[in-house]
Amino acid sequence: MARIKIRHLVSKPGRRGTIRYFWAPSPSLRKAGWKDVRVAEDTGREVDAIREAEEINARVDAWRKDEETHSPNSPVAKPHTMNALIHAYRQDVSFTRLAKKSKRGYNQCLDKIEAWGDGAPVAAITPKRIKTFYQAMSKTPASANATIRVMRVLLQFAISEDWIESNPAREIRLTNSAKKGKIWSREAVDYLVAAADAAERWSIGTSVMLNEWCGQRQGDVLAWRWDRYTTEGIEVKQSKTGAETVLPVDLVPHLVERLEAEKQRAKARAVTSTHIIINEATGQPYVEDTFRHDFAEIRAWAAMLAEIDGHMDLAQDIRGLWFMHLRHTAITRMAEEEIDNKLIASITGHSLKTVEEIIDRYMVRTKKMARKAFTKRLEGEQENNT
Repeated sequence: MARIKIRHLVSKPGRRGTIRYFWAPSPSLRKAGWKDVRVAEDTGREVDAIREAEEINARVDAWRKDEETHSPNSPVAKPHTMNALIHAYRQDVSFTRLAKKSKRGYNQCLDKIEAWGDGAPVAAITPKRIKTFYQAMSKTPASANATIRVMRVLLQFAISEDWIESNPAREIRLTNSAKKGKIWSREAVDYLVAAADAAERWSIGTSVMLNEWCGQRQGDVLAWRWDRYTTEGIEVKQSKTGAETVLPVDLVPHLVERLEAEKQRAKARAVTSTHIIINEATGQPYVEDTFRHDFAEIRAWAAMLAEIDGHMDLAQDIRGLWFMHLRHTAITRMAEEEIDNKLIASITGHSLKTVEEIIDRYMVRTKKMARKAFTKRLEGEQENNT
């Protein structure tokens, strides 16, 4: 086997004196999921083999830089195939600017799409074929829905690149596999904050108190910094969307009081952190997995306190609460007060369409909403009868 001085490019003798070229990964790359690729298969020319091998090497370099965990390998794609589209999309700014966590989820879906549409022309992808693909994933509805949503984004990218004129994935009706939204009651918030404070894990209580009003993603809450906390609130830039806003927590007295208490605790530490939410065990900002673990521990203690107080139903409710449900809670509390969706979006960073979809998806309807509806109708009918 003769070696050519291009990384991982090797040649092998073929039939009738021809030469076959391969991109052959190192053992470490094989372990990471990269596989042998036949290059210059159509032409057999060394110049094409070099070009295609260098394209793969560029993908390897990008993969190493981003430290992604998706399955990295795919053959050099023929023009206007699904493989080529996925490769082009991964190089586009609309993908590269995604947060690392979002990019990881997208890559998992893109790998499934690439395995399904391997070698197929993008123009040959029809709604019926996508529906068949979707149905084949029906055993895992949440994963299936996520994959089709990413396919919609991918094919919309194909439209922007003038590969196709319409998006066939838009016609696929997804099964609503999401569980109904779970709303934190004010009693549940109080019990969890009390449990956190009793355990001297004030950061957990503070994050819950703040996010019941702010409705942000967990990672964004953990990223809040003291230098972005002003007299007007907390200046934030959301990691997933890049949306910027100021959360006016200064208008809510008990949140201001809680933040001031956190500030005093921060000053008392040997090393002052730049972040608002700090892991008391380390004095450092939280790693997301650690926060989830610590939150679950405090949640269990809060449920136990509710049981001790004889509130068995509340204890059971607390056990089923997640931090992400505070996002649902903030949106619902604002909707209860008939706050316009545009104003809700200014807080959560969602688009107007997404705010509407979230309210509809979780179908959260509270007693307060129902009473307001009846009261408004009663007032209207009484006015009409006078």
